[in-house]
Amino acid sequence: MFKNILIGAVAMAALAHSTVIADTMKAMHTYKIGHLVIEQPWSRAVAKSAKTGAGYVSIKNTGSEPDRLIGATAGVPSRTTLHNNIMRDNMMMMRRVKAIEVPAGGSVTLKPGGLHIMFEKLHKQIKQGQSFPLTLEFSKAGKVEVMVEVKSLGHRGNGGHAGHAMKPMKGHGENATSSHPK
Repeated sequence: MFKNILIGAVAMAALAHSTVIADTMKAMHTYKIGHLVIEQPWSRAVAKSAKTGAGYVSIKNTGSEPDRLIGATAGVPSRTTLHNNIMRDNMMMMRRVKAIEVPAGGSVTLKPGGLHIMFEKLHKQIKQGQSFPLTLEFSKAGKVEVMVEVKSLGHRGNGGHAGHAMKPMKGHGENATSSHPK
């Protein structure tokens, strides 16, 4: 009987410990600065010869004032810029943007096929399983460093089509999602 109680207590302690570890791992991918909550920064692995890559993240604004992502710097590329994919003449095209709006009480999701952080002039390969620091700069909240988790080459995040020049399938267009309070 005592042995069963001891085994049960050890099992409960292990379960509690694993829950704490899982919560800690989840929290490691969530960052806060001012009224902004930055979640799940990630990038795709790139081919060894690739000179560009992209970063993605979700940003929620819990405040009553809008903010703007105005820049980013990373340890991987020589240059980091903000981009959006737009549809023109039935073809997906990438365009540089000066800033990305984060509406008051709303959110914006940077994802494949939409708004993203472009890593240009890569000086080393971004490999699956690695992580690297990325500093996001906001016009009001300031700067925050996040860790970008590198996923597989074909990873699509929360759905999506891989590649910048792909035509989206009918009914599956992918622009950045933005939610505004109602």
